[in-house]
Amino acid sequence: MNLSVLNTAPLQMPFSAETVKRIRHLCTLVACIFAVSIGLAGCSHEGKDVLTREQMWEWIGHHVQVGMPLEAASAVMVKDGFECKAFLKAPAKVIDINKKVSAGTFDFLKCVREDGSPPIKRRWEILLVHDGSKVKAIGVRAGDVYPDTKGGSENPEPQGK
Repeated sequence: MNLSVLNTAPLQMPFSAETVKRIRHLCTLVACIFAVSIGLAGCSHEGKDVLTREQMWEWIGHHVQVGMPLEAASAVMVKDGFECKAFLKAPAKVIDINKKVSAGTFDFLKCVREDGSPPIKRRWEILLVHDGSKVKAIGVRAGDVYPDTKGGSENPEPQGK
């Protein structure tokens, strides 16, 4: 290879330094927007594709168990997009994994999430029955929420399953 033929003249920039700086900022902005959109998609709840009660039980079995500290169980539910509200000595019906129904007065967290898009959404209600510090039982209810065309309640009880 003949090195004497190589052009060693400095490269000329087709753009000014200010233009290059603006292009870099624009690329950085686009990269940040892309990263945030990917991050938001990654932060969406894991159980969003759950369609049946059995699938929800499978998801719960991997994330929340009886005997788990209540604070940890609540944090898992909130992280997955549920809104949890505490009830003390409140009447409830708990349907466990074996579809056994227990009705009575319990201390529990009611964690609710709606999936899907209008006009019909899937509403999940997870009851975490507790003794004040640990989860003692878990119940799952699911149903479809339809648009309110008659001016009724904004938060209807789940219908169906």
